[in-house]
Amino acid sequence: SITQCGGHSQPRTHRPPAGPAGTLIVKAVHAKIENNVEFKYNCEVVQLLMDTESKTVIGVQYKDKSDG
Repeated sequence: SITQCGGHSQPRTHRPPAGPAGTLIVKAVHAKIENNVEFKYNCEVVQLLMDTESKTVIGVQYKDKSDG
C-alpha cells in the first residue's frame, strides 16, 4: 500500500503488508549475505579500509568492545 508520511504533500511511501519497510529490507539483505559475511556484535568500527584505485570500501578495522 502507499501511505502519506509526515511532511509529504501526497501519499508516496510504499508499505509492505508484513511490518515496517526497513525491517523487511534488512531481513532480505541479511538472508542474502549471511553465508558470505562474518557478523561482529558489540564492536566499534575504527576505520574503513578502502581500495585506492576504485575508491570502494573493501573492509573495516574494528575494536571489540567486549575486550575492555
